[in-house]
Amino acid sequence: MDRQDALSLLRAIEAERRAAKRDCLECTVYHSDRLPGPAGSEYAVAYLARIRRGASQTASLDERFEGGRMWFPSGAQSYEIVSVDEQNGAITVRLASEDLPPVGERARLYEPDFLRALDSWVRTVLCEPVEGARALLPDASDRARQPALEPPGTGAIVPSAGDRGPSIHLLWGPPGTGKTYRLGEVLAQAWASGNRACGIAPTHVAADQLALATSAAMQRMGWRPEHGVIVRYGQQLKSSQVELPSYLGHESPDVRVLKAEATVLRNRLRRCKSELVQLRPGTDRYSRLQTEIAELTKTLGRMQEKVRDLTRQLLSQASILICTAHALVHNEEILKRQDALRLADEASMISLAFVAPFLRSATRQFLFGGDFLQLPPICQAEGDRDARRWFARTIFHHYGLPGREQELEAEGVLTMLTEQRRMRPEICEFVSRWFYHGRLTTIGEHAFEPSLQGWPADAFVWVDPNLEPSPGTMPAPGGGSAKSWDRSASRAAEWSRTGLQLSETTTVATITPWRTQERTLRSVLGPELQTQRLRVGTVHKLQGQEADIVVFDVVDSQSGPLRHNPERIVNVAVSRARKQVIVVATADQIRRHAILSRLPLPARPLARPPEFGLQPELPPSV
Repeated sequence: MDRQDALSLLRAIEAERRAAKRDCLECTVYHSDRLPGPAGSEYAVAYLARIRRGASQTASLDERFEGGRMWFPSGAQSYEIVSVDEQNGAITVRLASEDLPPVGERARLYEPDFLRALDSWVRTVLCEPVEGARALLPDASDRARQPALEPPGTGAIVPSAGDRGPSIHLLWGPPGTGKTYRLGEVLAQAWASGNRACGIAPTHVAADQLALATSAAMQRMGWRPEHGVIVRYGQQLKSSQVELPSYLGHESPDVRVLKAEATVLRNRLRRCKSELVQLRPGTDRYSRLQTEIAELTKTLGRMQEKVRDLTRQLLSQASILICTAHALVHNEEILKRQDALRLADEASMISLAFVAPFLRSATRQFLFGGDFLQLPPICQAEGDRDARRWFARTIFHHYGLPGREQELEAEGVLTMLTEQRRMRPEICEFVSRWFYHGRLTTIGEHAFEPSLQGWPADAFVWVDPNLEPSPGTMPAPGGGSAKSWDRSASRAAEWSRTGLQLSETTTVATITPWRTQERTLRSVLGPELQTQRLRVGTVHKLQGQEADIVVFDVVDSQSGPLRHNPERIVNVAVSRARKQVIVVATADQIRRHAILSRLPLPARPLARPPEFGLQPELPPSV
């Protein structure tokens, strides 16, 4: 093991932790309530208002806070954040006592301290004997340790370990090439061979998709679904996630029975405590209630320990275990698993800091799937050199990508998927030509015949917010610092609303580079429209997702992400679309941008969509 690498990672973790503490949110709870259902007594939902970052900057919730904590300075109360409802500004918290989050109180929201677990892991590694210890990261120049693969044309991607040590293979999956589908097949092949395997992903949504792909592949091989074979370990309460079958969950039937019994006991405990406060100390009833409360508390403690034991047993015995990269670091049972194969989906979004513990196991085969030409993970301590090394870089950067594609493909380290089924040919042609060296080809039918009269059938549509301007809106942003523009948000919202009317199944993704513009878009559209058919988010947030129509709200092409990372931002935004990309930008914004100016846009821009009904009202705060 390189001790200097471990010390560098410790410094990077400390820098990230300092940055994360500065990045907490402040809010006010305006309503809280206990969740209904058998397991509801353990959880409560809190609706938040006046969400801000710092003294004055408004902010929005996102899934980064899942697993974090909600802290009330006034009463020093703390709650674990279980899930986040971005659309309604609500969070689900785990109750450690009978007290609900207090209404009207100011609270602080902190992101999960996975960094503390990572710090502990590194310190454990440092205590290992130097002799015979493994390096934190593989030697990217040691070609003898790399795998042999079956030819890509056979459809199989199965890394095989050599005699000299673990093998590592990189699967390059550009948009629409079925990377998750292929990785699910690899996990299914491991199961069919009688081996155990572990798959990780950077987000809950990506982990869910990998679990579903694996389940489908195993069923194609004849597997009849049963609980405990594939275990998707992680959050199950997040409403925006895909609904997973119960047999994929990490709660066994025995655990569900225990939790139902615990709910009955917890309700009885609550009634006993309510009655106790109304009695005079020293009476017989008071003494009996005290005894019953003590017994109930002990019984609940034993049941909770039994649930933990059953969960640990399930994690250690599962044939296929799938979780997020953060959960892997945070759970010692997962770290200790002895798997024949470990793979990572969306590995281009997983930082090297979390790859290190993933690699440090007895596993001999590793497969990393991702697209290194899309957006990398976010490093909060950008000014720190160690933090950038470990949190802004991925396994692809470690192997010198981009830049060494041909060399690594020739050596069998890298395999590229080149057939895509998502994008219609015109969209694929642009993405392939400017980002993937012209290597992508389109498979399948991609007809697009809009049912709404007057709706353009072109693959690329240009909407200029300055045409038919609405009275009272702000002028076009200038000066290279604008992060929000209400007129542009209004146009993007109009086209998004109308796009949903094309059919009952049409999906729309409204994308922008800026969080502030995302909040404006959500306010203009209203929560009732933000469903599974209409998703609103930043380019970073919607990476890995797809929709029939993408509405790309540029806002300002000369600052921020579109200036510093233009190729990757445009690549991600455009390649989310199956049938159509609607670019909302002024002529000046497009003309001055190196990548946007290459888009095959029509010569004349449009203003409003056809047969548009009501003009969306802008929120008073904009």
